[in-house]
Amino acid sequence: MQRRSFKLLRWYINFNDNQQCDGSPDRFYKICPLFDMFRQQCLLISSTYQHSVDEAMVVFKGTKAGSLRWYIANTPDKWSFKLFCRASSSGIIHGLLLCQGASTFFIVALTQEEELLLGAKLVTTLCKTITLPRLSVVCDNYFTSFDLVQNMQENLGIGCIGTQCLSSVKRWRKDRCPMPIAHAYNQHMGGLDLSEMLVHMYKTLAKSRQWYLPLFGYILDLCISNAWLVYKRDCSLLKETLLPFKRFRLAVAHTLAQVSKPASKVGRPSSSSSPPHMS
Repeated sequence: MQRRSFKLLRWYINFNDNQQCDGSPDRFYKICPLFDMFRQQCLLISSTYQHSVDEAMVVFKGTKAGSLRWYIANTPDKWSFKLFCRASSSGIIHGLLLCQGASTFFIVALTQEEELLLGAKLVTTLCKTITLPRLSVVCDNYFTSFDLVQNMQENLGIGCIGTQCLSSVKRWRKDRCPMPIAHAYNQHMGGLDLSEMLVHMYKTLAKSRQWYLPLFGYILDLCISNAWLVYKRDCSLLKETLLPFKRFRLAVAHTLAQVSKPASKVGRPSSSSSPPHMS
């Protein structure tokens, strides 16, 4: 494809009908159908029994997104979109939620969660789609609270492990340290970190004045990283040779490039075609 054609397609690409979204409470309505489709596909992936909830950032330096961007101090890229993701211990993303302030939970019917803090609401919302029994979720101190742990266990039947300082000590005693819990937290908390590493390793460049294109590029990279992690898991089960992540991306790109190409002709040319000119 020529660069001019690519830029033209990128300029006119849309994911929703603007005329049918007037008055919508979803401030991400321009990109929400793509995220909904990705979210439904993520739910179809079989998962482990240990999940983690954490936040991810998608950089956008433009100003057209308004208050949808978040300012994060002490970081190289201070203006970003914020997402909250639920990932398994293998790094596969199984759920995500775009953070848009007060309207973040407009699509979720909150009942017992109305009195919870913001972090607890986020974890509960992301875990409502879990169907596996006896599953545990790990989260850091931004999300953790006693109400969250109690609500997850009583209403969803899901165990919750987090960090929250309830008291101080003067002397460290090894026999009083909850080592199994600390080990489980350290072992299963890095699922989203693995996914983010893969996403940023070969990041799709989507610089544009249109604020939703960087989110589109992020979804593309997230699809590739999820696919490779599923492929890695299957290779381990089947004891087959694993294709490196870079070569896996190239193989996907090569396959997609062959989709719309006409089938190559095999055999001798037909008699109706004119013979080649001989000099």
